[in-house]
Amino acid sequence: PFQILASSGSDDVVVKTLKATSGAPVTKDWPYLAYVTFYIDNKDGTRKPSGWSTRTEDGAEEDDVISIVPGQGLVPGWTEGLLQMKEGERAELYIPAEKGYGHKTLGTPGSDIYIPPNSPLIIDVEVIAKDSDFGVFEDNDGSGEDDEIDEDINSYGFPGDL
Repeated sequence: PFQILASSGSDDVVVKTLKATSGAPVTKDWPYLAYVTFYIDNKDGTRKPSGWSTRTEDGAEEDDVISIVPGQGLVPGWTEGLLQMKEGERAELYIPAEKGYGHKTLGTPGSDIYIPPNSPLIIDVEVIAKDSDFGVFEDNDGSGEDDEIDEDINSYGFPGDL
């Protein structure tokens, strides 16, 4: 399904819904619990695991959800794709290299995770629900921006923004 995109050089994030729901739309106002697997999109349209997943079926030691917040600690394409989803949905997000890690390398060959430079990504993400351990973000200081939570949600070790 993404082969055409890989060869076309499209700069658009594409969301392929695998499990649709009528849940609430994902927003930047909440952290969400999610299962996630990162893949690298090859030029021939095939995909290979990047080495990072929260699902045992994709190489994780145990199934485990992570808490993610669209717009915080994620590559731009991941946020863009999440904001097109609803709670409870599972989708594959096609992220062109420019909206992923771009010219940067993540990890090293042979390590737990390796994403070469200029690699389009496919992120298989299932948004389970809002993470009730965190509160709603509000503009508490009058700056016009939502105040960030104090806890480091990127401490889970997933590949976020470089």
